[in-house]
Amino acid sequence: MSQAIGKLVRTRRSEVGFSHEELAELARVPLATLEAFEEGQGNITAAALDRVAYVLGVDAGALRQGRIERSPTAALFFRQGAFADFRDVEDRPKVVEAFERALALRKVNTLLGRPPSLRERFEPEEPTPEVFKDGYRLARKVRSVLGDETGPLGDMAELLEEEFDVLVRSEALSSIGIDALSLKEPQTGVAAAILNTASRRRSNAWTARVDLAHELGHILFDPPRGEIHLVIDREDDENRGVRHAEKRARAFAAELLMPAEGLRQLLGPPRYEMGVSQALDLVARVREVFHTPIEITVNHLVNREYIVHFLQEAVIEQAKRTGRGGAAATPPPRPARQDALTRRVLEALDRDLISAGRARELLLLTAWDDLPAKV
Repeated sequence: MSQAIGKLVRTRRSEVGFSHEELAELARVPLATLEAFEEGQGNITAAALDRVAYVLGVDAGALRQGRIERSPTAALFFRQGAFADFRDVEDRPKVVEAFERALALRKVNTLLGRPPSLRERFEPEEPTPEVFKDGYRLARKVRSVLGDETGPLGDMAELLEEEFDVLVRSEALSSIGIDALSLKEPQTGVAAAILNTASRRRSNAWTARVDLAHELGHILFDPPRGEIHLVIDREDDENRGVRHAEKRARAFAAELLMPAEGLRQLLGPPRYEMGVSQALDLVARVREVFHTPIEITVNHLVNREYIVHFLQEAVIEQAKRTGRGGAAATPPPRPARQDALTRRVLEALDRDLISAGRARELLLLTAWDDLPAKV
């Protein structure tokens, strides 16, 4: 059977247009091993075959049975201008792995009998020029479904994974100008978000909350573009002709983290504060409760009419320089975080729903890799 599978791999690789070297690199399989396998002179591990199948855009289970069935592949679609900032050779494999893990997460959820995620309650919408109104409205809709329309949200990575089945990864990307990215495949419904730990924004621990809220907005509401819809976010996008969808995601993140009704309970009704000192006090109070960075806090209070717009830059500058804008408490230390796939694979293993070998395959491990311990 392995000879027949090797021949199928060779035929499909030629159809797709990959060289041996390209397929070996993308699938993380030694070149010599791949060449021998295609010639029927050797074997590869089940996990490696899964990766080969994924890169070639075919179903791994069908390939193991000697059949070719098409499946989604991570063909990446970049927002206009973003490709120049993306270091494809170094970072594409990390994006592909995130997507692979999101696909595996969907399979494990089925094994565990998990109910549909909250993501199924939302439909994508084409953005309109009224980006702030759109973003605020959509954030209120999500808050309503979560059952909390006023309070601070907890751990955002946990929220995305447990409530929306969005796999969250933290990766040190070589594309240091990129803060975060998200991807989704509309046919299967899989989705993932990646936080770039090498981004300058990670120097402020609370920016991860903003970036994950932002990516959730893209995942829930951006209409898909192509098989894989991928959005790459950069800190300096404001100067590059940001599209309506990006501005909407920013408004969505601000309102999701600092809901209007929550601000009203904390600060009272908006009153267009015109003094810098008083504005800084408002910023400090909001940051203490909602755990948000200075810029997004000030900008949202301006947009929500708590601070007059011509004070915006001065308040941000003084808050940073003097600390008058409050210091949101440092996030509590947490143990090394396992993503949702790892946690649920280990749960399925504990419940004897899968074998140790299948657990390794789902976690993209080789037969010689140790399974992770529960954290």
